[in-house]
Amino acid sequence: EYEDSCRSFYQFASSHKKLKVATRQIPGSVRLPKTLRSGLKIQDIQVHGQRREPDDKIYETHEKIRHLIARGNTLLSFRKDGEDHICFPLYGMKKFTGGMGDDDDQANGGDNTTWQKFFTQSSDTASHIIGTSKENGSAAHLTAIFVDGEYVLIGGSKNSHLICSLKHGEEDLRLYPDSPWKVAKIIMQAIFDLFKDMGEENTEKFLFLLANWHLTAIFEMLDPNDQHVELLTNPKPIVRFITFTSAWRGEQPQDNNLLCLYPIHAVKLAEAYNMPTITYEVVGLSPDKAQRDEAFASLQDRIRRDFGNEGQVLYFATEDDVVIGLLKKKTMWYIILRALREKYKLYQSFLHRKNTGKDTRFKSLEEQKNDLERLIKRRLAEIQKWLAFSDEYLQQWESIGLAGNEWVFQQLKNKKLNPDLLGNQFPVVWDNFLKETGRNDRIQ
Repeated sequence: EYEDSCRSFYQFASSHKKLKVATRQIPGSVRLPKTLRSGLKIQDIQVHGQRREPDDKIYETHEKIRHLIARGNTLLSFRKDGEDHICFPLYGMKKFTGGMGDDDDQANGGDNTTWQKFFTQSSDTASHIIGTSKENGSAAHLTAIFVDGEYVLIGGSKNSHLICSLKHGEEDLRLYPDSPWKVAKIIMQAIFDLFKDMGEENTEKFLFLLANWHLTAIFEMLDPNDQHVELLTNPKPIVRFITFTSAWRGEQPQDNNLLCLYPIHAVKLAEAYNMPTITYEVVGLSPDKAQRDEAFASLQDRIRRDFGNEGQVLYFATEDDVVIGLLKKKTMWYIILRALREKYKLYQSFLHRKNTGKDTRFKSLEEQKNDLERLIKRRLAEIQKWLAFSDEYLQQWESIGLAGNEWVFQQLKNKKLNPDLLGNQFPVVWDNFLKETGRNDRIQ
């Protein structure tokens, strides 16, 4: 019955025009238990629209995809005793979204109602909110299965996972080519580093939990070589634990944890294994609608005005500690700084086209800079409409954003800055700008 359910999921995914199944052969020299050696394939399933259709739009308009397709779905197929088998060990977090201005790359800022579509029941039924730190990295997953007396790990990023044994895995990571496993390899190396810090006994207990309770551990991977907006100081990639999700058990799971395990329980469990975790706070919600709305508005406002971090993920939970929905809420600092990063990255594409002999919209770097001034002003004005901050706040950000544009232009003009760093090392570039010019991006 379980395998029939897995096949049904695979059939749905492979036949849906908005989904993509990536079937990947495992390198033959990866050392795995005998049971898994024959015909082993990993099947990663992801949302995939035509003509660059955003994932968010697909999730918003397809209820069954919202219900079934997580941000990380990995099946294994293999042959045993002459028969084909399939299992579904890794099932990530279901998609969730943000309110007005909280989702990256939205042209119109979004709205304050769509996020409710991703809830399993009305947010009005929540008795409290757990606000967790929003780590500014990349999603990472790990699960384990126990085969032929040893642990086998499946882990990686949102759309690409690999398989290796606990015993040989760290050595065998090098056997996987970078395409499509580059990020998955970095994540798994960070997880093996984590296991060393946890110690052998805690690692064994943790993997026993994953394998026997059929859980996927959800982490955020913080890679100093791929920085987004927050400045990372860790010298090598690390993972930080967020929560657990349950493995696939068919379309109608037998328990109430449809989205994830209650995060406070999950974090306390991870801490017992000596694992670094997210931080959290709990905000009670009154049955009285006016008080409830006031508490929620106060929480959102406090997050918006925070500094130096991406914001929070809000878990709405019932009195029975069941998570019924999640909501991203980002700081104004992060939203604006990310918008500036996206504008400055236009220098990167301009110089790449120019250096490879392709046509460019502007003749010179200075013309590109002048156009960026216009684009920065326009984008900040759009963000002001969504977030409703004051004209004074807008003017301060406009001043620092335009000064940053001038500084980046001068650095590029004098060949003191590699334009590629505007993409994967933007926080380092921004920090250098602040230090050299004596400016401060802590704007009240």
